[in-house]
Amino acid sequence: MIIRSTTGAITTIFNDLVSRYKDLEEIGKSFAGDPRLVVVGAPDSAVAEVYATFYGEPAERLTQAGDEGEWEACSSFRLEQLPGLGVYGPSLPADRPRAYLAEADVVLFCLLHDRLPTALERALYSHLKSLRRPVVTVVHTPVASLTSRVKHRDPAVQSAWRGWELELRRALGDRDLKALPLRGTYGPDLVCLARAVHEKLDPKLQLRLIHHLPPGACRHALLSDLINATARTCAFLGLSPIEYADTIAMTPLQVLLVCRIAAVSGRRITARLAADFVTVCGAVIGAGSVCRGVYRRIRRGWGDPALPVTMALGSAVAWAGTQVIGHAARLYFGGEQPSIPQAAEAAAEELASQSLLGLR
Repeated sequence: MIIRSTTGAITTIFNDLVSRYKDLEEIGKSFAGDPRLVVVGAPDSAVAEVYATFYGEPAERLTQAGDEGEWEACSSFRLEQLPGLGVYGPSLPADRPRAYLAEADVVLFCLLHDRLPTALERALYSHLKSLRRPVVTVVHTPVASLTSRVKHRDPAVQSAWRGWELELRRALGDRDLKALPLRGTYGPDLVCLARAVHEKLDPKLQLRLIHHLPPGACRHALLSDLINATARTCAFLGLSPIEYADTIAMTPLQVLLVCRIAAVSGRRITARLAADFVTVCGAVIGAGSVCRGVYRRIRRGWGDPALPVTMALGSAVAWAGTQVIGHAARLYFGGEQPSIPQAAEAAAEELASQSLLGLR
């Protein structure tokens, strides 16, 4: 009513502001799909090395000098990409590092092992907590002797690490702090870091994180976690004793899983194509499922099996089938297999090699 009763000039200005807001909203949507990751810490805590090992080449690397000393940050985005330049707007060069911290979806805070946090690091951590940004604390340990898998599992090493974690909690004043070791940028530690970052992100950004991770152990682990979560749900649905009821409930989940894995690989596919993918994989799985063979042996030896046995076998078939479909999609959309049947066979062999029962 107010706009209608005003002059044409005000109406024009109002409409122009609305159109500009819509443009900013569209730009925001286009960038909202990429997680904003920032790695920050003192210069001697290997900030750039941690970022490069985990996420590749940073979009911007900058330093900030303060009263307590100098700290640096590596970012996966640039402020100029944000709608309206973000919260800080066109910030001065001296304010840019702090602006990046305010705009990040998750911040990796780097510390150095066997050295208590300095006054600078304590102030930086306190600032991160005041921003209410999700923080993953990474303790970099560039010690070659600790990079063996045996020492990672050594109870003495684990006990020493828990003691060091308590020291960090006391020094930083955070009783809930959970520090992640990054010993010589070793594979298992990187996987733990990837899972921690993935857990901190908004669910809408988690697939984009997997997409941007360099090919390797971290990406494979997060994809396997995605497949395992769907397989567990399908295994639960497979407990249904009603014929075909489990298939009706599981198929949409498997189709969605294929769509998600395709999206991680940079491919957008329709639900129809994903359903066809599931159907082709199902035909390959049905030819060699060990659970079907076990089921036939039970019936031949004991007659019709009891309901608990039927439910257990249905759950096992659902779990194994979803695993094969998921890993076949990973291989196929990752460009490792030329055809869907070959990808399904390779996935079945991969799963069989990791299982006591196998699929053949």
